[in-house]
Amino acid sequence: MVFGISEKIGCGLAMANKWSDPPVQIMMSFAFGVPGIIAAMVMVAVYLSIFAVPLVWVALFAYYQYVFIATPPADCEKYITFKARHPNLLRKAPTATGWTRANAPAARAHNPSPSPKP
Repeated sequence: MVFGISEKIGCGLAMANKWSDPPVQIMMSFAFGVPGIIAAMVMVAVYLSIFAVPLVWVALFAYYQYVFIATPPADCEKYITFKARHPNLLRKAPTATGWTRANAPAARAHNPSPSPKP
């Protein structure tokens, strides 16, 4: 098992040209991140409380969600142009739910069809 891991590490280092390449980042986050998380949990347990240890995971989650991957949404209209060949094509195209724009429940709410009376 150790030989397989060393082969993966060697392959990752061979694929990387800079320290900021993903294989190096993954290996460094594992090499320094796991001991760092364990040390942070021990420090929190010793200096605060054993019940505050999950706060380390909450802090990691918050950092990942609100700092690391906090990117603004892309402007799709800048790169993609949507063109319809004919305006009626939009109303006749089936959707994943089987509703078309003309017979959708929201469309029928505005134009209710007369229901048969018993």
